[in-house]
Amino acid sequence: MSLISPFRALRPASGRAAEILAPPYDVLSSAEARIRAKGRPHSFLHISKPEIDLDPSVDPYSAVVYAKAAENLARMIERGGKGATVEHAASMTKDHDELIREFFNREKPNAWIQGLFKGLAAYAGRCGTSMVLNAWDKAGKLSAFYVLELGAAAFVTYVAGCHSKKHYVPQASDLLFFEMVEVAREEGKGTINLGLGVNRGIRRFKEKWGGVPFLKYEFCEYTTGFTRTTSLIKALESKL
Repeated sequence: MSLISPFRALRPASGRAAEILAPPYDVLSSAEARIRAKGRPHSFLHISKPEIDLDPSVDPYSAVVYAKAAENLARMIERGGKGATVEHAASMTKDHDELIREFFNREKPNAWIQGLFKGLAAYAGRCGTSMVLNAWDKAGKLSAFYVLELGAAAFVTYVAGCHSKKHYVPQASDLLFFEMVEVAREEGKGTINLGLGVNRGIRRFKEKWGGVPFLKYEFCEYTTGFTRTTSLIKALESKL
């Protein structure tokens, strides 16, 4: 029995849905699809009926047609993220501090989440197996970033990340996610660990990308206070 697993979605940029919208692949013939897609380079028919971009004599079920579909999809994703440049880095900068402050002001995360983000720069700078993925806009402003951990043998871990509304680039986060997938492939790792769903918003983010909960956990806080030296006898006496 086949298993259909959740998968992440790609959504059109705001105001572009009508350009991409297309009937199901089995509703139109190849000839009808060619007519429908004429003058519409963003139509999904270029992916669901990719033979329309090849010579009409080509068998629509041949390998070259499926390869054309993959090529057209990759090009559409690239166009969607046009305007952002993805960079691999080993550390974080003042640009990340500025973006994190913007995130705090906008989302008002709790103290635990703030503590996580405040510790990212030190973690990335000291850990030899971490990686920072950055998305920069055309003006050289940081639009989004991910922090990854590559130390595990079988998987890449998504540690944290956020995006800017001030320097917003459509699909910048999608570009970073695809880059994370490519990093996992290059590292020979077949799985991406998206971390814990510690609140509703974070769980929604994980599920959006196809994350599947598989491990129960307890979330708690550990604090330390002052210590003092005492004898064993004194300690026992205090219990009497």
